[in-house]
Amino acid sequence: MIYPIFSLIILALVNAIYLYWQHYQFKKHNRQMSCPMGGNCQEVVDSSYGTIIGLSNDLLGIAFYIGLAALLLINLYYQPWSLWTGRLALIGMALAFLFTNYLLCIQVFILKKWCFWCIISAVINYALFISFLIYYY
Repeated sequence: MIYPIFSLIILALVNAIYLYWQHYQFKKHNRQMSCPMGGNCQEVVDSSYGTIIGLSNDLLGIAFYIGLAALLLINLYYQPWSLWTGRLALIGMALAFLFTNYLLCIQVFILKKWCFWCIISAVINYALFISFLIYYY
């Protein structure tokens, strides 16, 4: 069950890196962000909700997914720490699940705009959260 979780983490990491790259291209080179299916990625990512404590959500996502992968690797290969790393990963994923719901609510109820890549991230986070619950319980 751990390998599908790693696959989802890699998929989420690729999505976050792509979103970060697109946002960087927009900020530095004024290139429009690609947002399939009529979304408003640029407006969502550039909104006041696109950063927390001065860091962009996409950059925080990259750091989170790398940290989550590291915790799972420690959990898998270093058994004395497996209980704590597993719990820490589960807590982190639960917080990510809550943060995902918060950001989706912001898109739907406040901004009334959506970002395709953000929705993809949310779907992956939901799958990760469910996978974590199955794996750890």
